[in-house]
Amino acid sequence: MANENIIRLVATADTLKLLSKTAEIGDIENEVPLLQMLGEEFIISLNGKFFIDILRNIDCPSIRIRYAGQNSPIVLLPDDSLMSSLFLITPVRTHNK
Repeated sequence: MANENIIRLVATADTLKLLSKTAEIGDIENEVPLLQMLGEEFIISLNGKFFIDILRNIDCPSIRIRYAGQNSPIVLLPDDSLMSSLFLITPVRTHNK
């Protein structure tokens, strides 16, 4: 199915929720605390495989996520001055709001 790898990120003032639905497992929800939130809360859908691949390649205990709008890519940056990489993920359009 095309929606198999889709995850939804929901950023609020103090948490980032990762939501996913799979036929085999069902609904999955994981919540992590945010150290700092600048800007407005957002919801964006992404390819979960790409997101996980990027997280595995960032050798850092924390990351920064830059969000510029629902149709713009998100930017993932290691929160470490020793690593100067920049990662982009384009959003996936879904029918859910």
